[in-house]
Amino acid sequence: MSEMDGRDGNDSTEPAPEQEAQTRREFVRRMLLTSSYVVPAVVSFTTEGVYGGQSPSGMMMFMMSPPGMGMPLGMGMMMGSAGGWDWAGHGGGFQSCLSRTSMLPGRELCVSILTNATDGMANAWSDGVIKILKTFADNSMPSARARPWTRRWWSLWGAADLVPFGNKVMIAEPGLLNPFSGAEEITVSAGDQGVISLGGGYGSHGEAAHLIRGRDGKVREVWLGGARLVPEARAKAEMKKRYGN
Repeated sequence: MSEMDGRDGNDSTEPAPEQEAQTRREFVRRMLLTSSYVVPAVVSFTTEGVYGGQSPSGMMMFMMSPPGMGMPLGMGMMMGSAGGWDWAGHGGGFQSCLSRTSMLPGRELCVSILTNATDGMANAWSDGVIKILKTFADNSMPSARARPWTRRWWSLWGAADLVPFGNKVMIAEPGLLNPFSGAEEITVSAGDQGVISLGGGYGSHGEAAHLIRGRDGKVREVWLGGARLVPEARAKAEMKKRYGN
């Protein structure tokens, strides 16, 4: 007779599911107690083990990295937060490519970024995409008066994206990883008129903003304080005429 469970050593009987689940729970508990970089977490387990059935929460147990050593890991998953939205996923890389996939629990969203370089900015771009999505989730649909304030516009200093929410318009910077970071805002008062109600020290806080329309009724120019913005093709033509090739 075997000393284990008093059963014969040749007995191939599998342990009961409840016993196997208990064994795995004990394994994880011991692992937590012996790790120096673990944050307590509530984890649910199924009878299939740590990761089975429809409950992958065990794979998402939060485990801290040593200070200054980068992104925390779960049991097989990278974990993080972007703009206050938590995500879990993983990255991958080969010669000539780098990627990251981020699942956002409870939001029915998954973001995958694939780059064609080993030094591609998959991680930074993934966080940027999540922050953009969160900005749209945090704001309401544009009102009728704010809806014309949209599209990308150009000046000598670069591009600006007008993104309307409710009765306000955010002036996003497309060159940033998070275009809405520190974005100035326009409060639309009536028709094609508004005021820059939120602006930085180098901006035009408190100054007027307005749209200029053509004979066809389409918006042709955007004025933000004393700055004039036009469509890309027009900006190119004007700069070429002024400065040559």
